[in-house]
Amino acid sequence: MKKKKDSHIISTTENINRQKVPRIDFEILAKFYELCRKKKISEREISFLIGKPKNYFQRILNRSFKGAIKTEFLDILPAITSKDIQEMMPHNFVLKETIDIHGTYKQEKNELSVLDYYKFTVTYKDGTSRNYRWKIEATKGSRSKVNPELLEILKRLISRHYFHKPKFALNIYLILKSKFKNAFSPLELQIALSKLTNKSVDPEFALQEAVDNVRITYSKILTESEKFLEHCQDYRIWISSYVPLDSSSSNYFIWYEDADENDKLLTFNNGKVLLSLSIDSLISLLINNNDLFKAPINLEAWLSGMEDLPPTASAILRTQG
Repeated sequence: MKKKKDSHIISTTENINRQKVPRIDFEILAKFYELCRKKKISEREISFLIGKPKNYFQRILNRSFKGAIKTEFLDILPAITSKDIQEMMPHNFVLKETIDIHGTYKQEKNELSVLDYYKFTVTYKDGTSRNYRWKIEATKGSRSKVNPELLEILKRLISRHYFHKPKFALNIYLILKSKFKNAFSPLELQIALSKLTNKSVDPEFALQEAVDNVRITYSKILTESEKFLEHCQDYRIWISSYVPLDSSSSNYFIWYEDADENDKLLTFNNGKVLLSLSIDSLISLLINNNDLFKAPINLEAWLSGMEDLPPTASAILRTQG
């Protein structure tokens, strides 16, 4: 009787033989991995929270244990495990101390999964040793359902402009943990974000992936007007308008946050509010100051940073009779 095609296993075994591996790097990695296993956070989820492709952490755990722990990760690892970095540091280690690693690495593949087995011994400078056994499984083609509650929470965050600035997966995960009672897993978050980055599914709430400092970020796909309003938020200067009782035309003015962090209206030197009948004429007036008013500290940078963004009012006030 023939075996089913998906049960056919391809197996390879190799020896591990590495000398003078930095002890501190290996033990931080091993302790972090141990803590994640206790919390039932998978290798795929770790990669996601770090901001890397799904197989990234598995490559860090590979048989050669190459390289050092990157400094940027020393802040990330404690946030994932809720443990202080000092709890992951080896005790009584000597500066620049190294270790030797000897053992075997075995990989088994079939159509459903890939299994990595590590069986190795770490030998320290004082002659003592410790055995390690790691088993890492990655399933192929598995699909999980989107958590509808989590999806709605993310949509609310999008509506509240949380994603107007790019966000790392770990920051999103931590804000969910702090603000919502339900404990969503990193995998649930990854699946929900994946759905939102599929622009054809729900364009109103579409997110995009980008890379910042070699880590994946998620942000809303902004319209040109939204980009301008975000530009205003960055410089704490906004265009507002109001319609007087005796007119049908809008008057435009500048509202800004001053160096003392108080909200103010831009005024002429005589104290009257600087007004204009159009946004274009208001911008022109701001550019050609001619010492008519005392400019906010960020005005020049705000004006020069507009580029081709269409200026728009961030608030419209209407007087009531």
